[in-house]
Amino acid sequence: MSEPDPSRDDGALGVVLLGTLNRAAEAAPPPPPDLYRTVTRRYARRRSGLVATAAAVTVLVLLGGVVGVLRVIRHEPAPVTTPTTVEGLWPDAVRTLPTKIGDADYTVEALLADGRTIVHARDLRGLDAIAMLDPDGRPAPYQLVVGYSRAMLPDVQIADVVANDGWLVWRLSRRGSADQIWSMRWSGDRPRLLAEAGSLGSVPSIALDGDRVIYGPSPTGVRSVPAAGGVPTLFPGTGGRYWRLHWPWLVVGSGMNRAPDAPIELWNLRTGERITAKFRQTDYSDACGPVWCVARGATGDRIVTARVDGTGRRAWPGYRTNHIGLTPIVDRYLPLYREGRTAGAPGSLDLVDVVTGRAVKIRTMPETTPPTFLGTGRYFVSWLVDGRHKKVLDLREID
Repeated sequence: MSEPDPSRDDGALGVVLLGTLNRAAEAAPPPPPDLYRTVTRRYARRRSGLVATAAAVTVLVLLGGVVGVLRVIRHEPAPVTTPTTVEGLWPDAVRTLPTKIGDADYTVEALLADGRTIVHARDLRGLDAIAMLDPDGRPAPYQLVVGYSRAMLPDVQIADVVANDGWLVWRLSRRGSADQIWSMRWSGDRPRLLAEAGSLGSVPSIALDGDRVIYGPSPTGVRSVPAAGGVPTLFPGTGGRYWRLHWPWLVVGSGMNRAPDAPIELWNLRTGERITAKFRQTDYSDACGPVWCVARGATGDRIVTARVDGTGRRAWPGYRTNHIGLTPIVDRYLPLYREGRTAGAPGSLDLVDVVTGRAVKIRTMPETTPPTFLGTGRYFVSWLVDGRHKKVLDLREID
């Protein structure tokens, strides 16, 4: 049989190559019995590199007598996209809630471990009410927990609300009368009056520590009482001063109720430790928590953070806030508004990590002024998304 003439057509050269390689395969000695294992081991060691074409062709000829045209293969890693928003980074820490319950606006007050969300609605069908939202809106969009008729009790309103997996506690403010501290066990208790506490003001004033309730400041001091009821216990030395409660810490001299140039003092009621912050306030709106101090300036756009011992000082140019007395949530995070980099460009609501200096976008903000719909709690941030939904980020669940 004569060899094909390569000049007859464009595919003749491939036929010639195939015939030549087949004859070479027939004349080649049989492969060693352990060739497959040898090749497999070598391939595994070199799979992240390049596969040599000539060696691969020889192996395939010896094994099967059939040769294909091989390319040099480079194993490229899959592209990695880094999330740029809090929802992208921590999707399991974000809850999506309706904007309203019934026809009422509300504020988020507590997040329970089983997915329930505790909220306060000031006008829920004529009630100043505490309600509970179940995960995914089941079995109903909300469940009323406790409510006070605005028509029958116009001078009564729910103030602070705290909750854990065992208890719900709230402060009832009554015009012209002492504030009241109430509690209710989730397992089916009826509400019980724990104590009357004078006027506590608008600062955070109640905290839950397991089965005990801490409340204050009041004219006579800070006290602790069992959530199930009992005799309140005074923390000695806490009377007669303006304290801000960050349980187990108390902070004095921070905020608008301070003497000019008065030092900011911190007192741990659990351990007895006392600290004087190495921080000089620039405006009454500056404040300290147990770990960090925040200066914001009179207009909210000269933000500086520093630890209470004076270390870790950092300025945040381009950021601003309209929250007075804001301190890092869970001793680490600040929600701040960042203006657009150019005139008319959208700004953003960012979550700033004062420890690392990292900032992650919460959402884009077309407004030119700081958002007023931002909500903050002892361990969460909430914000409006659109006319139907709001989001809540549980800062205990992120790393």
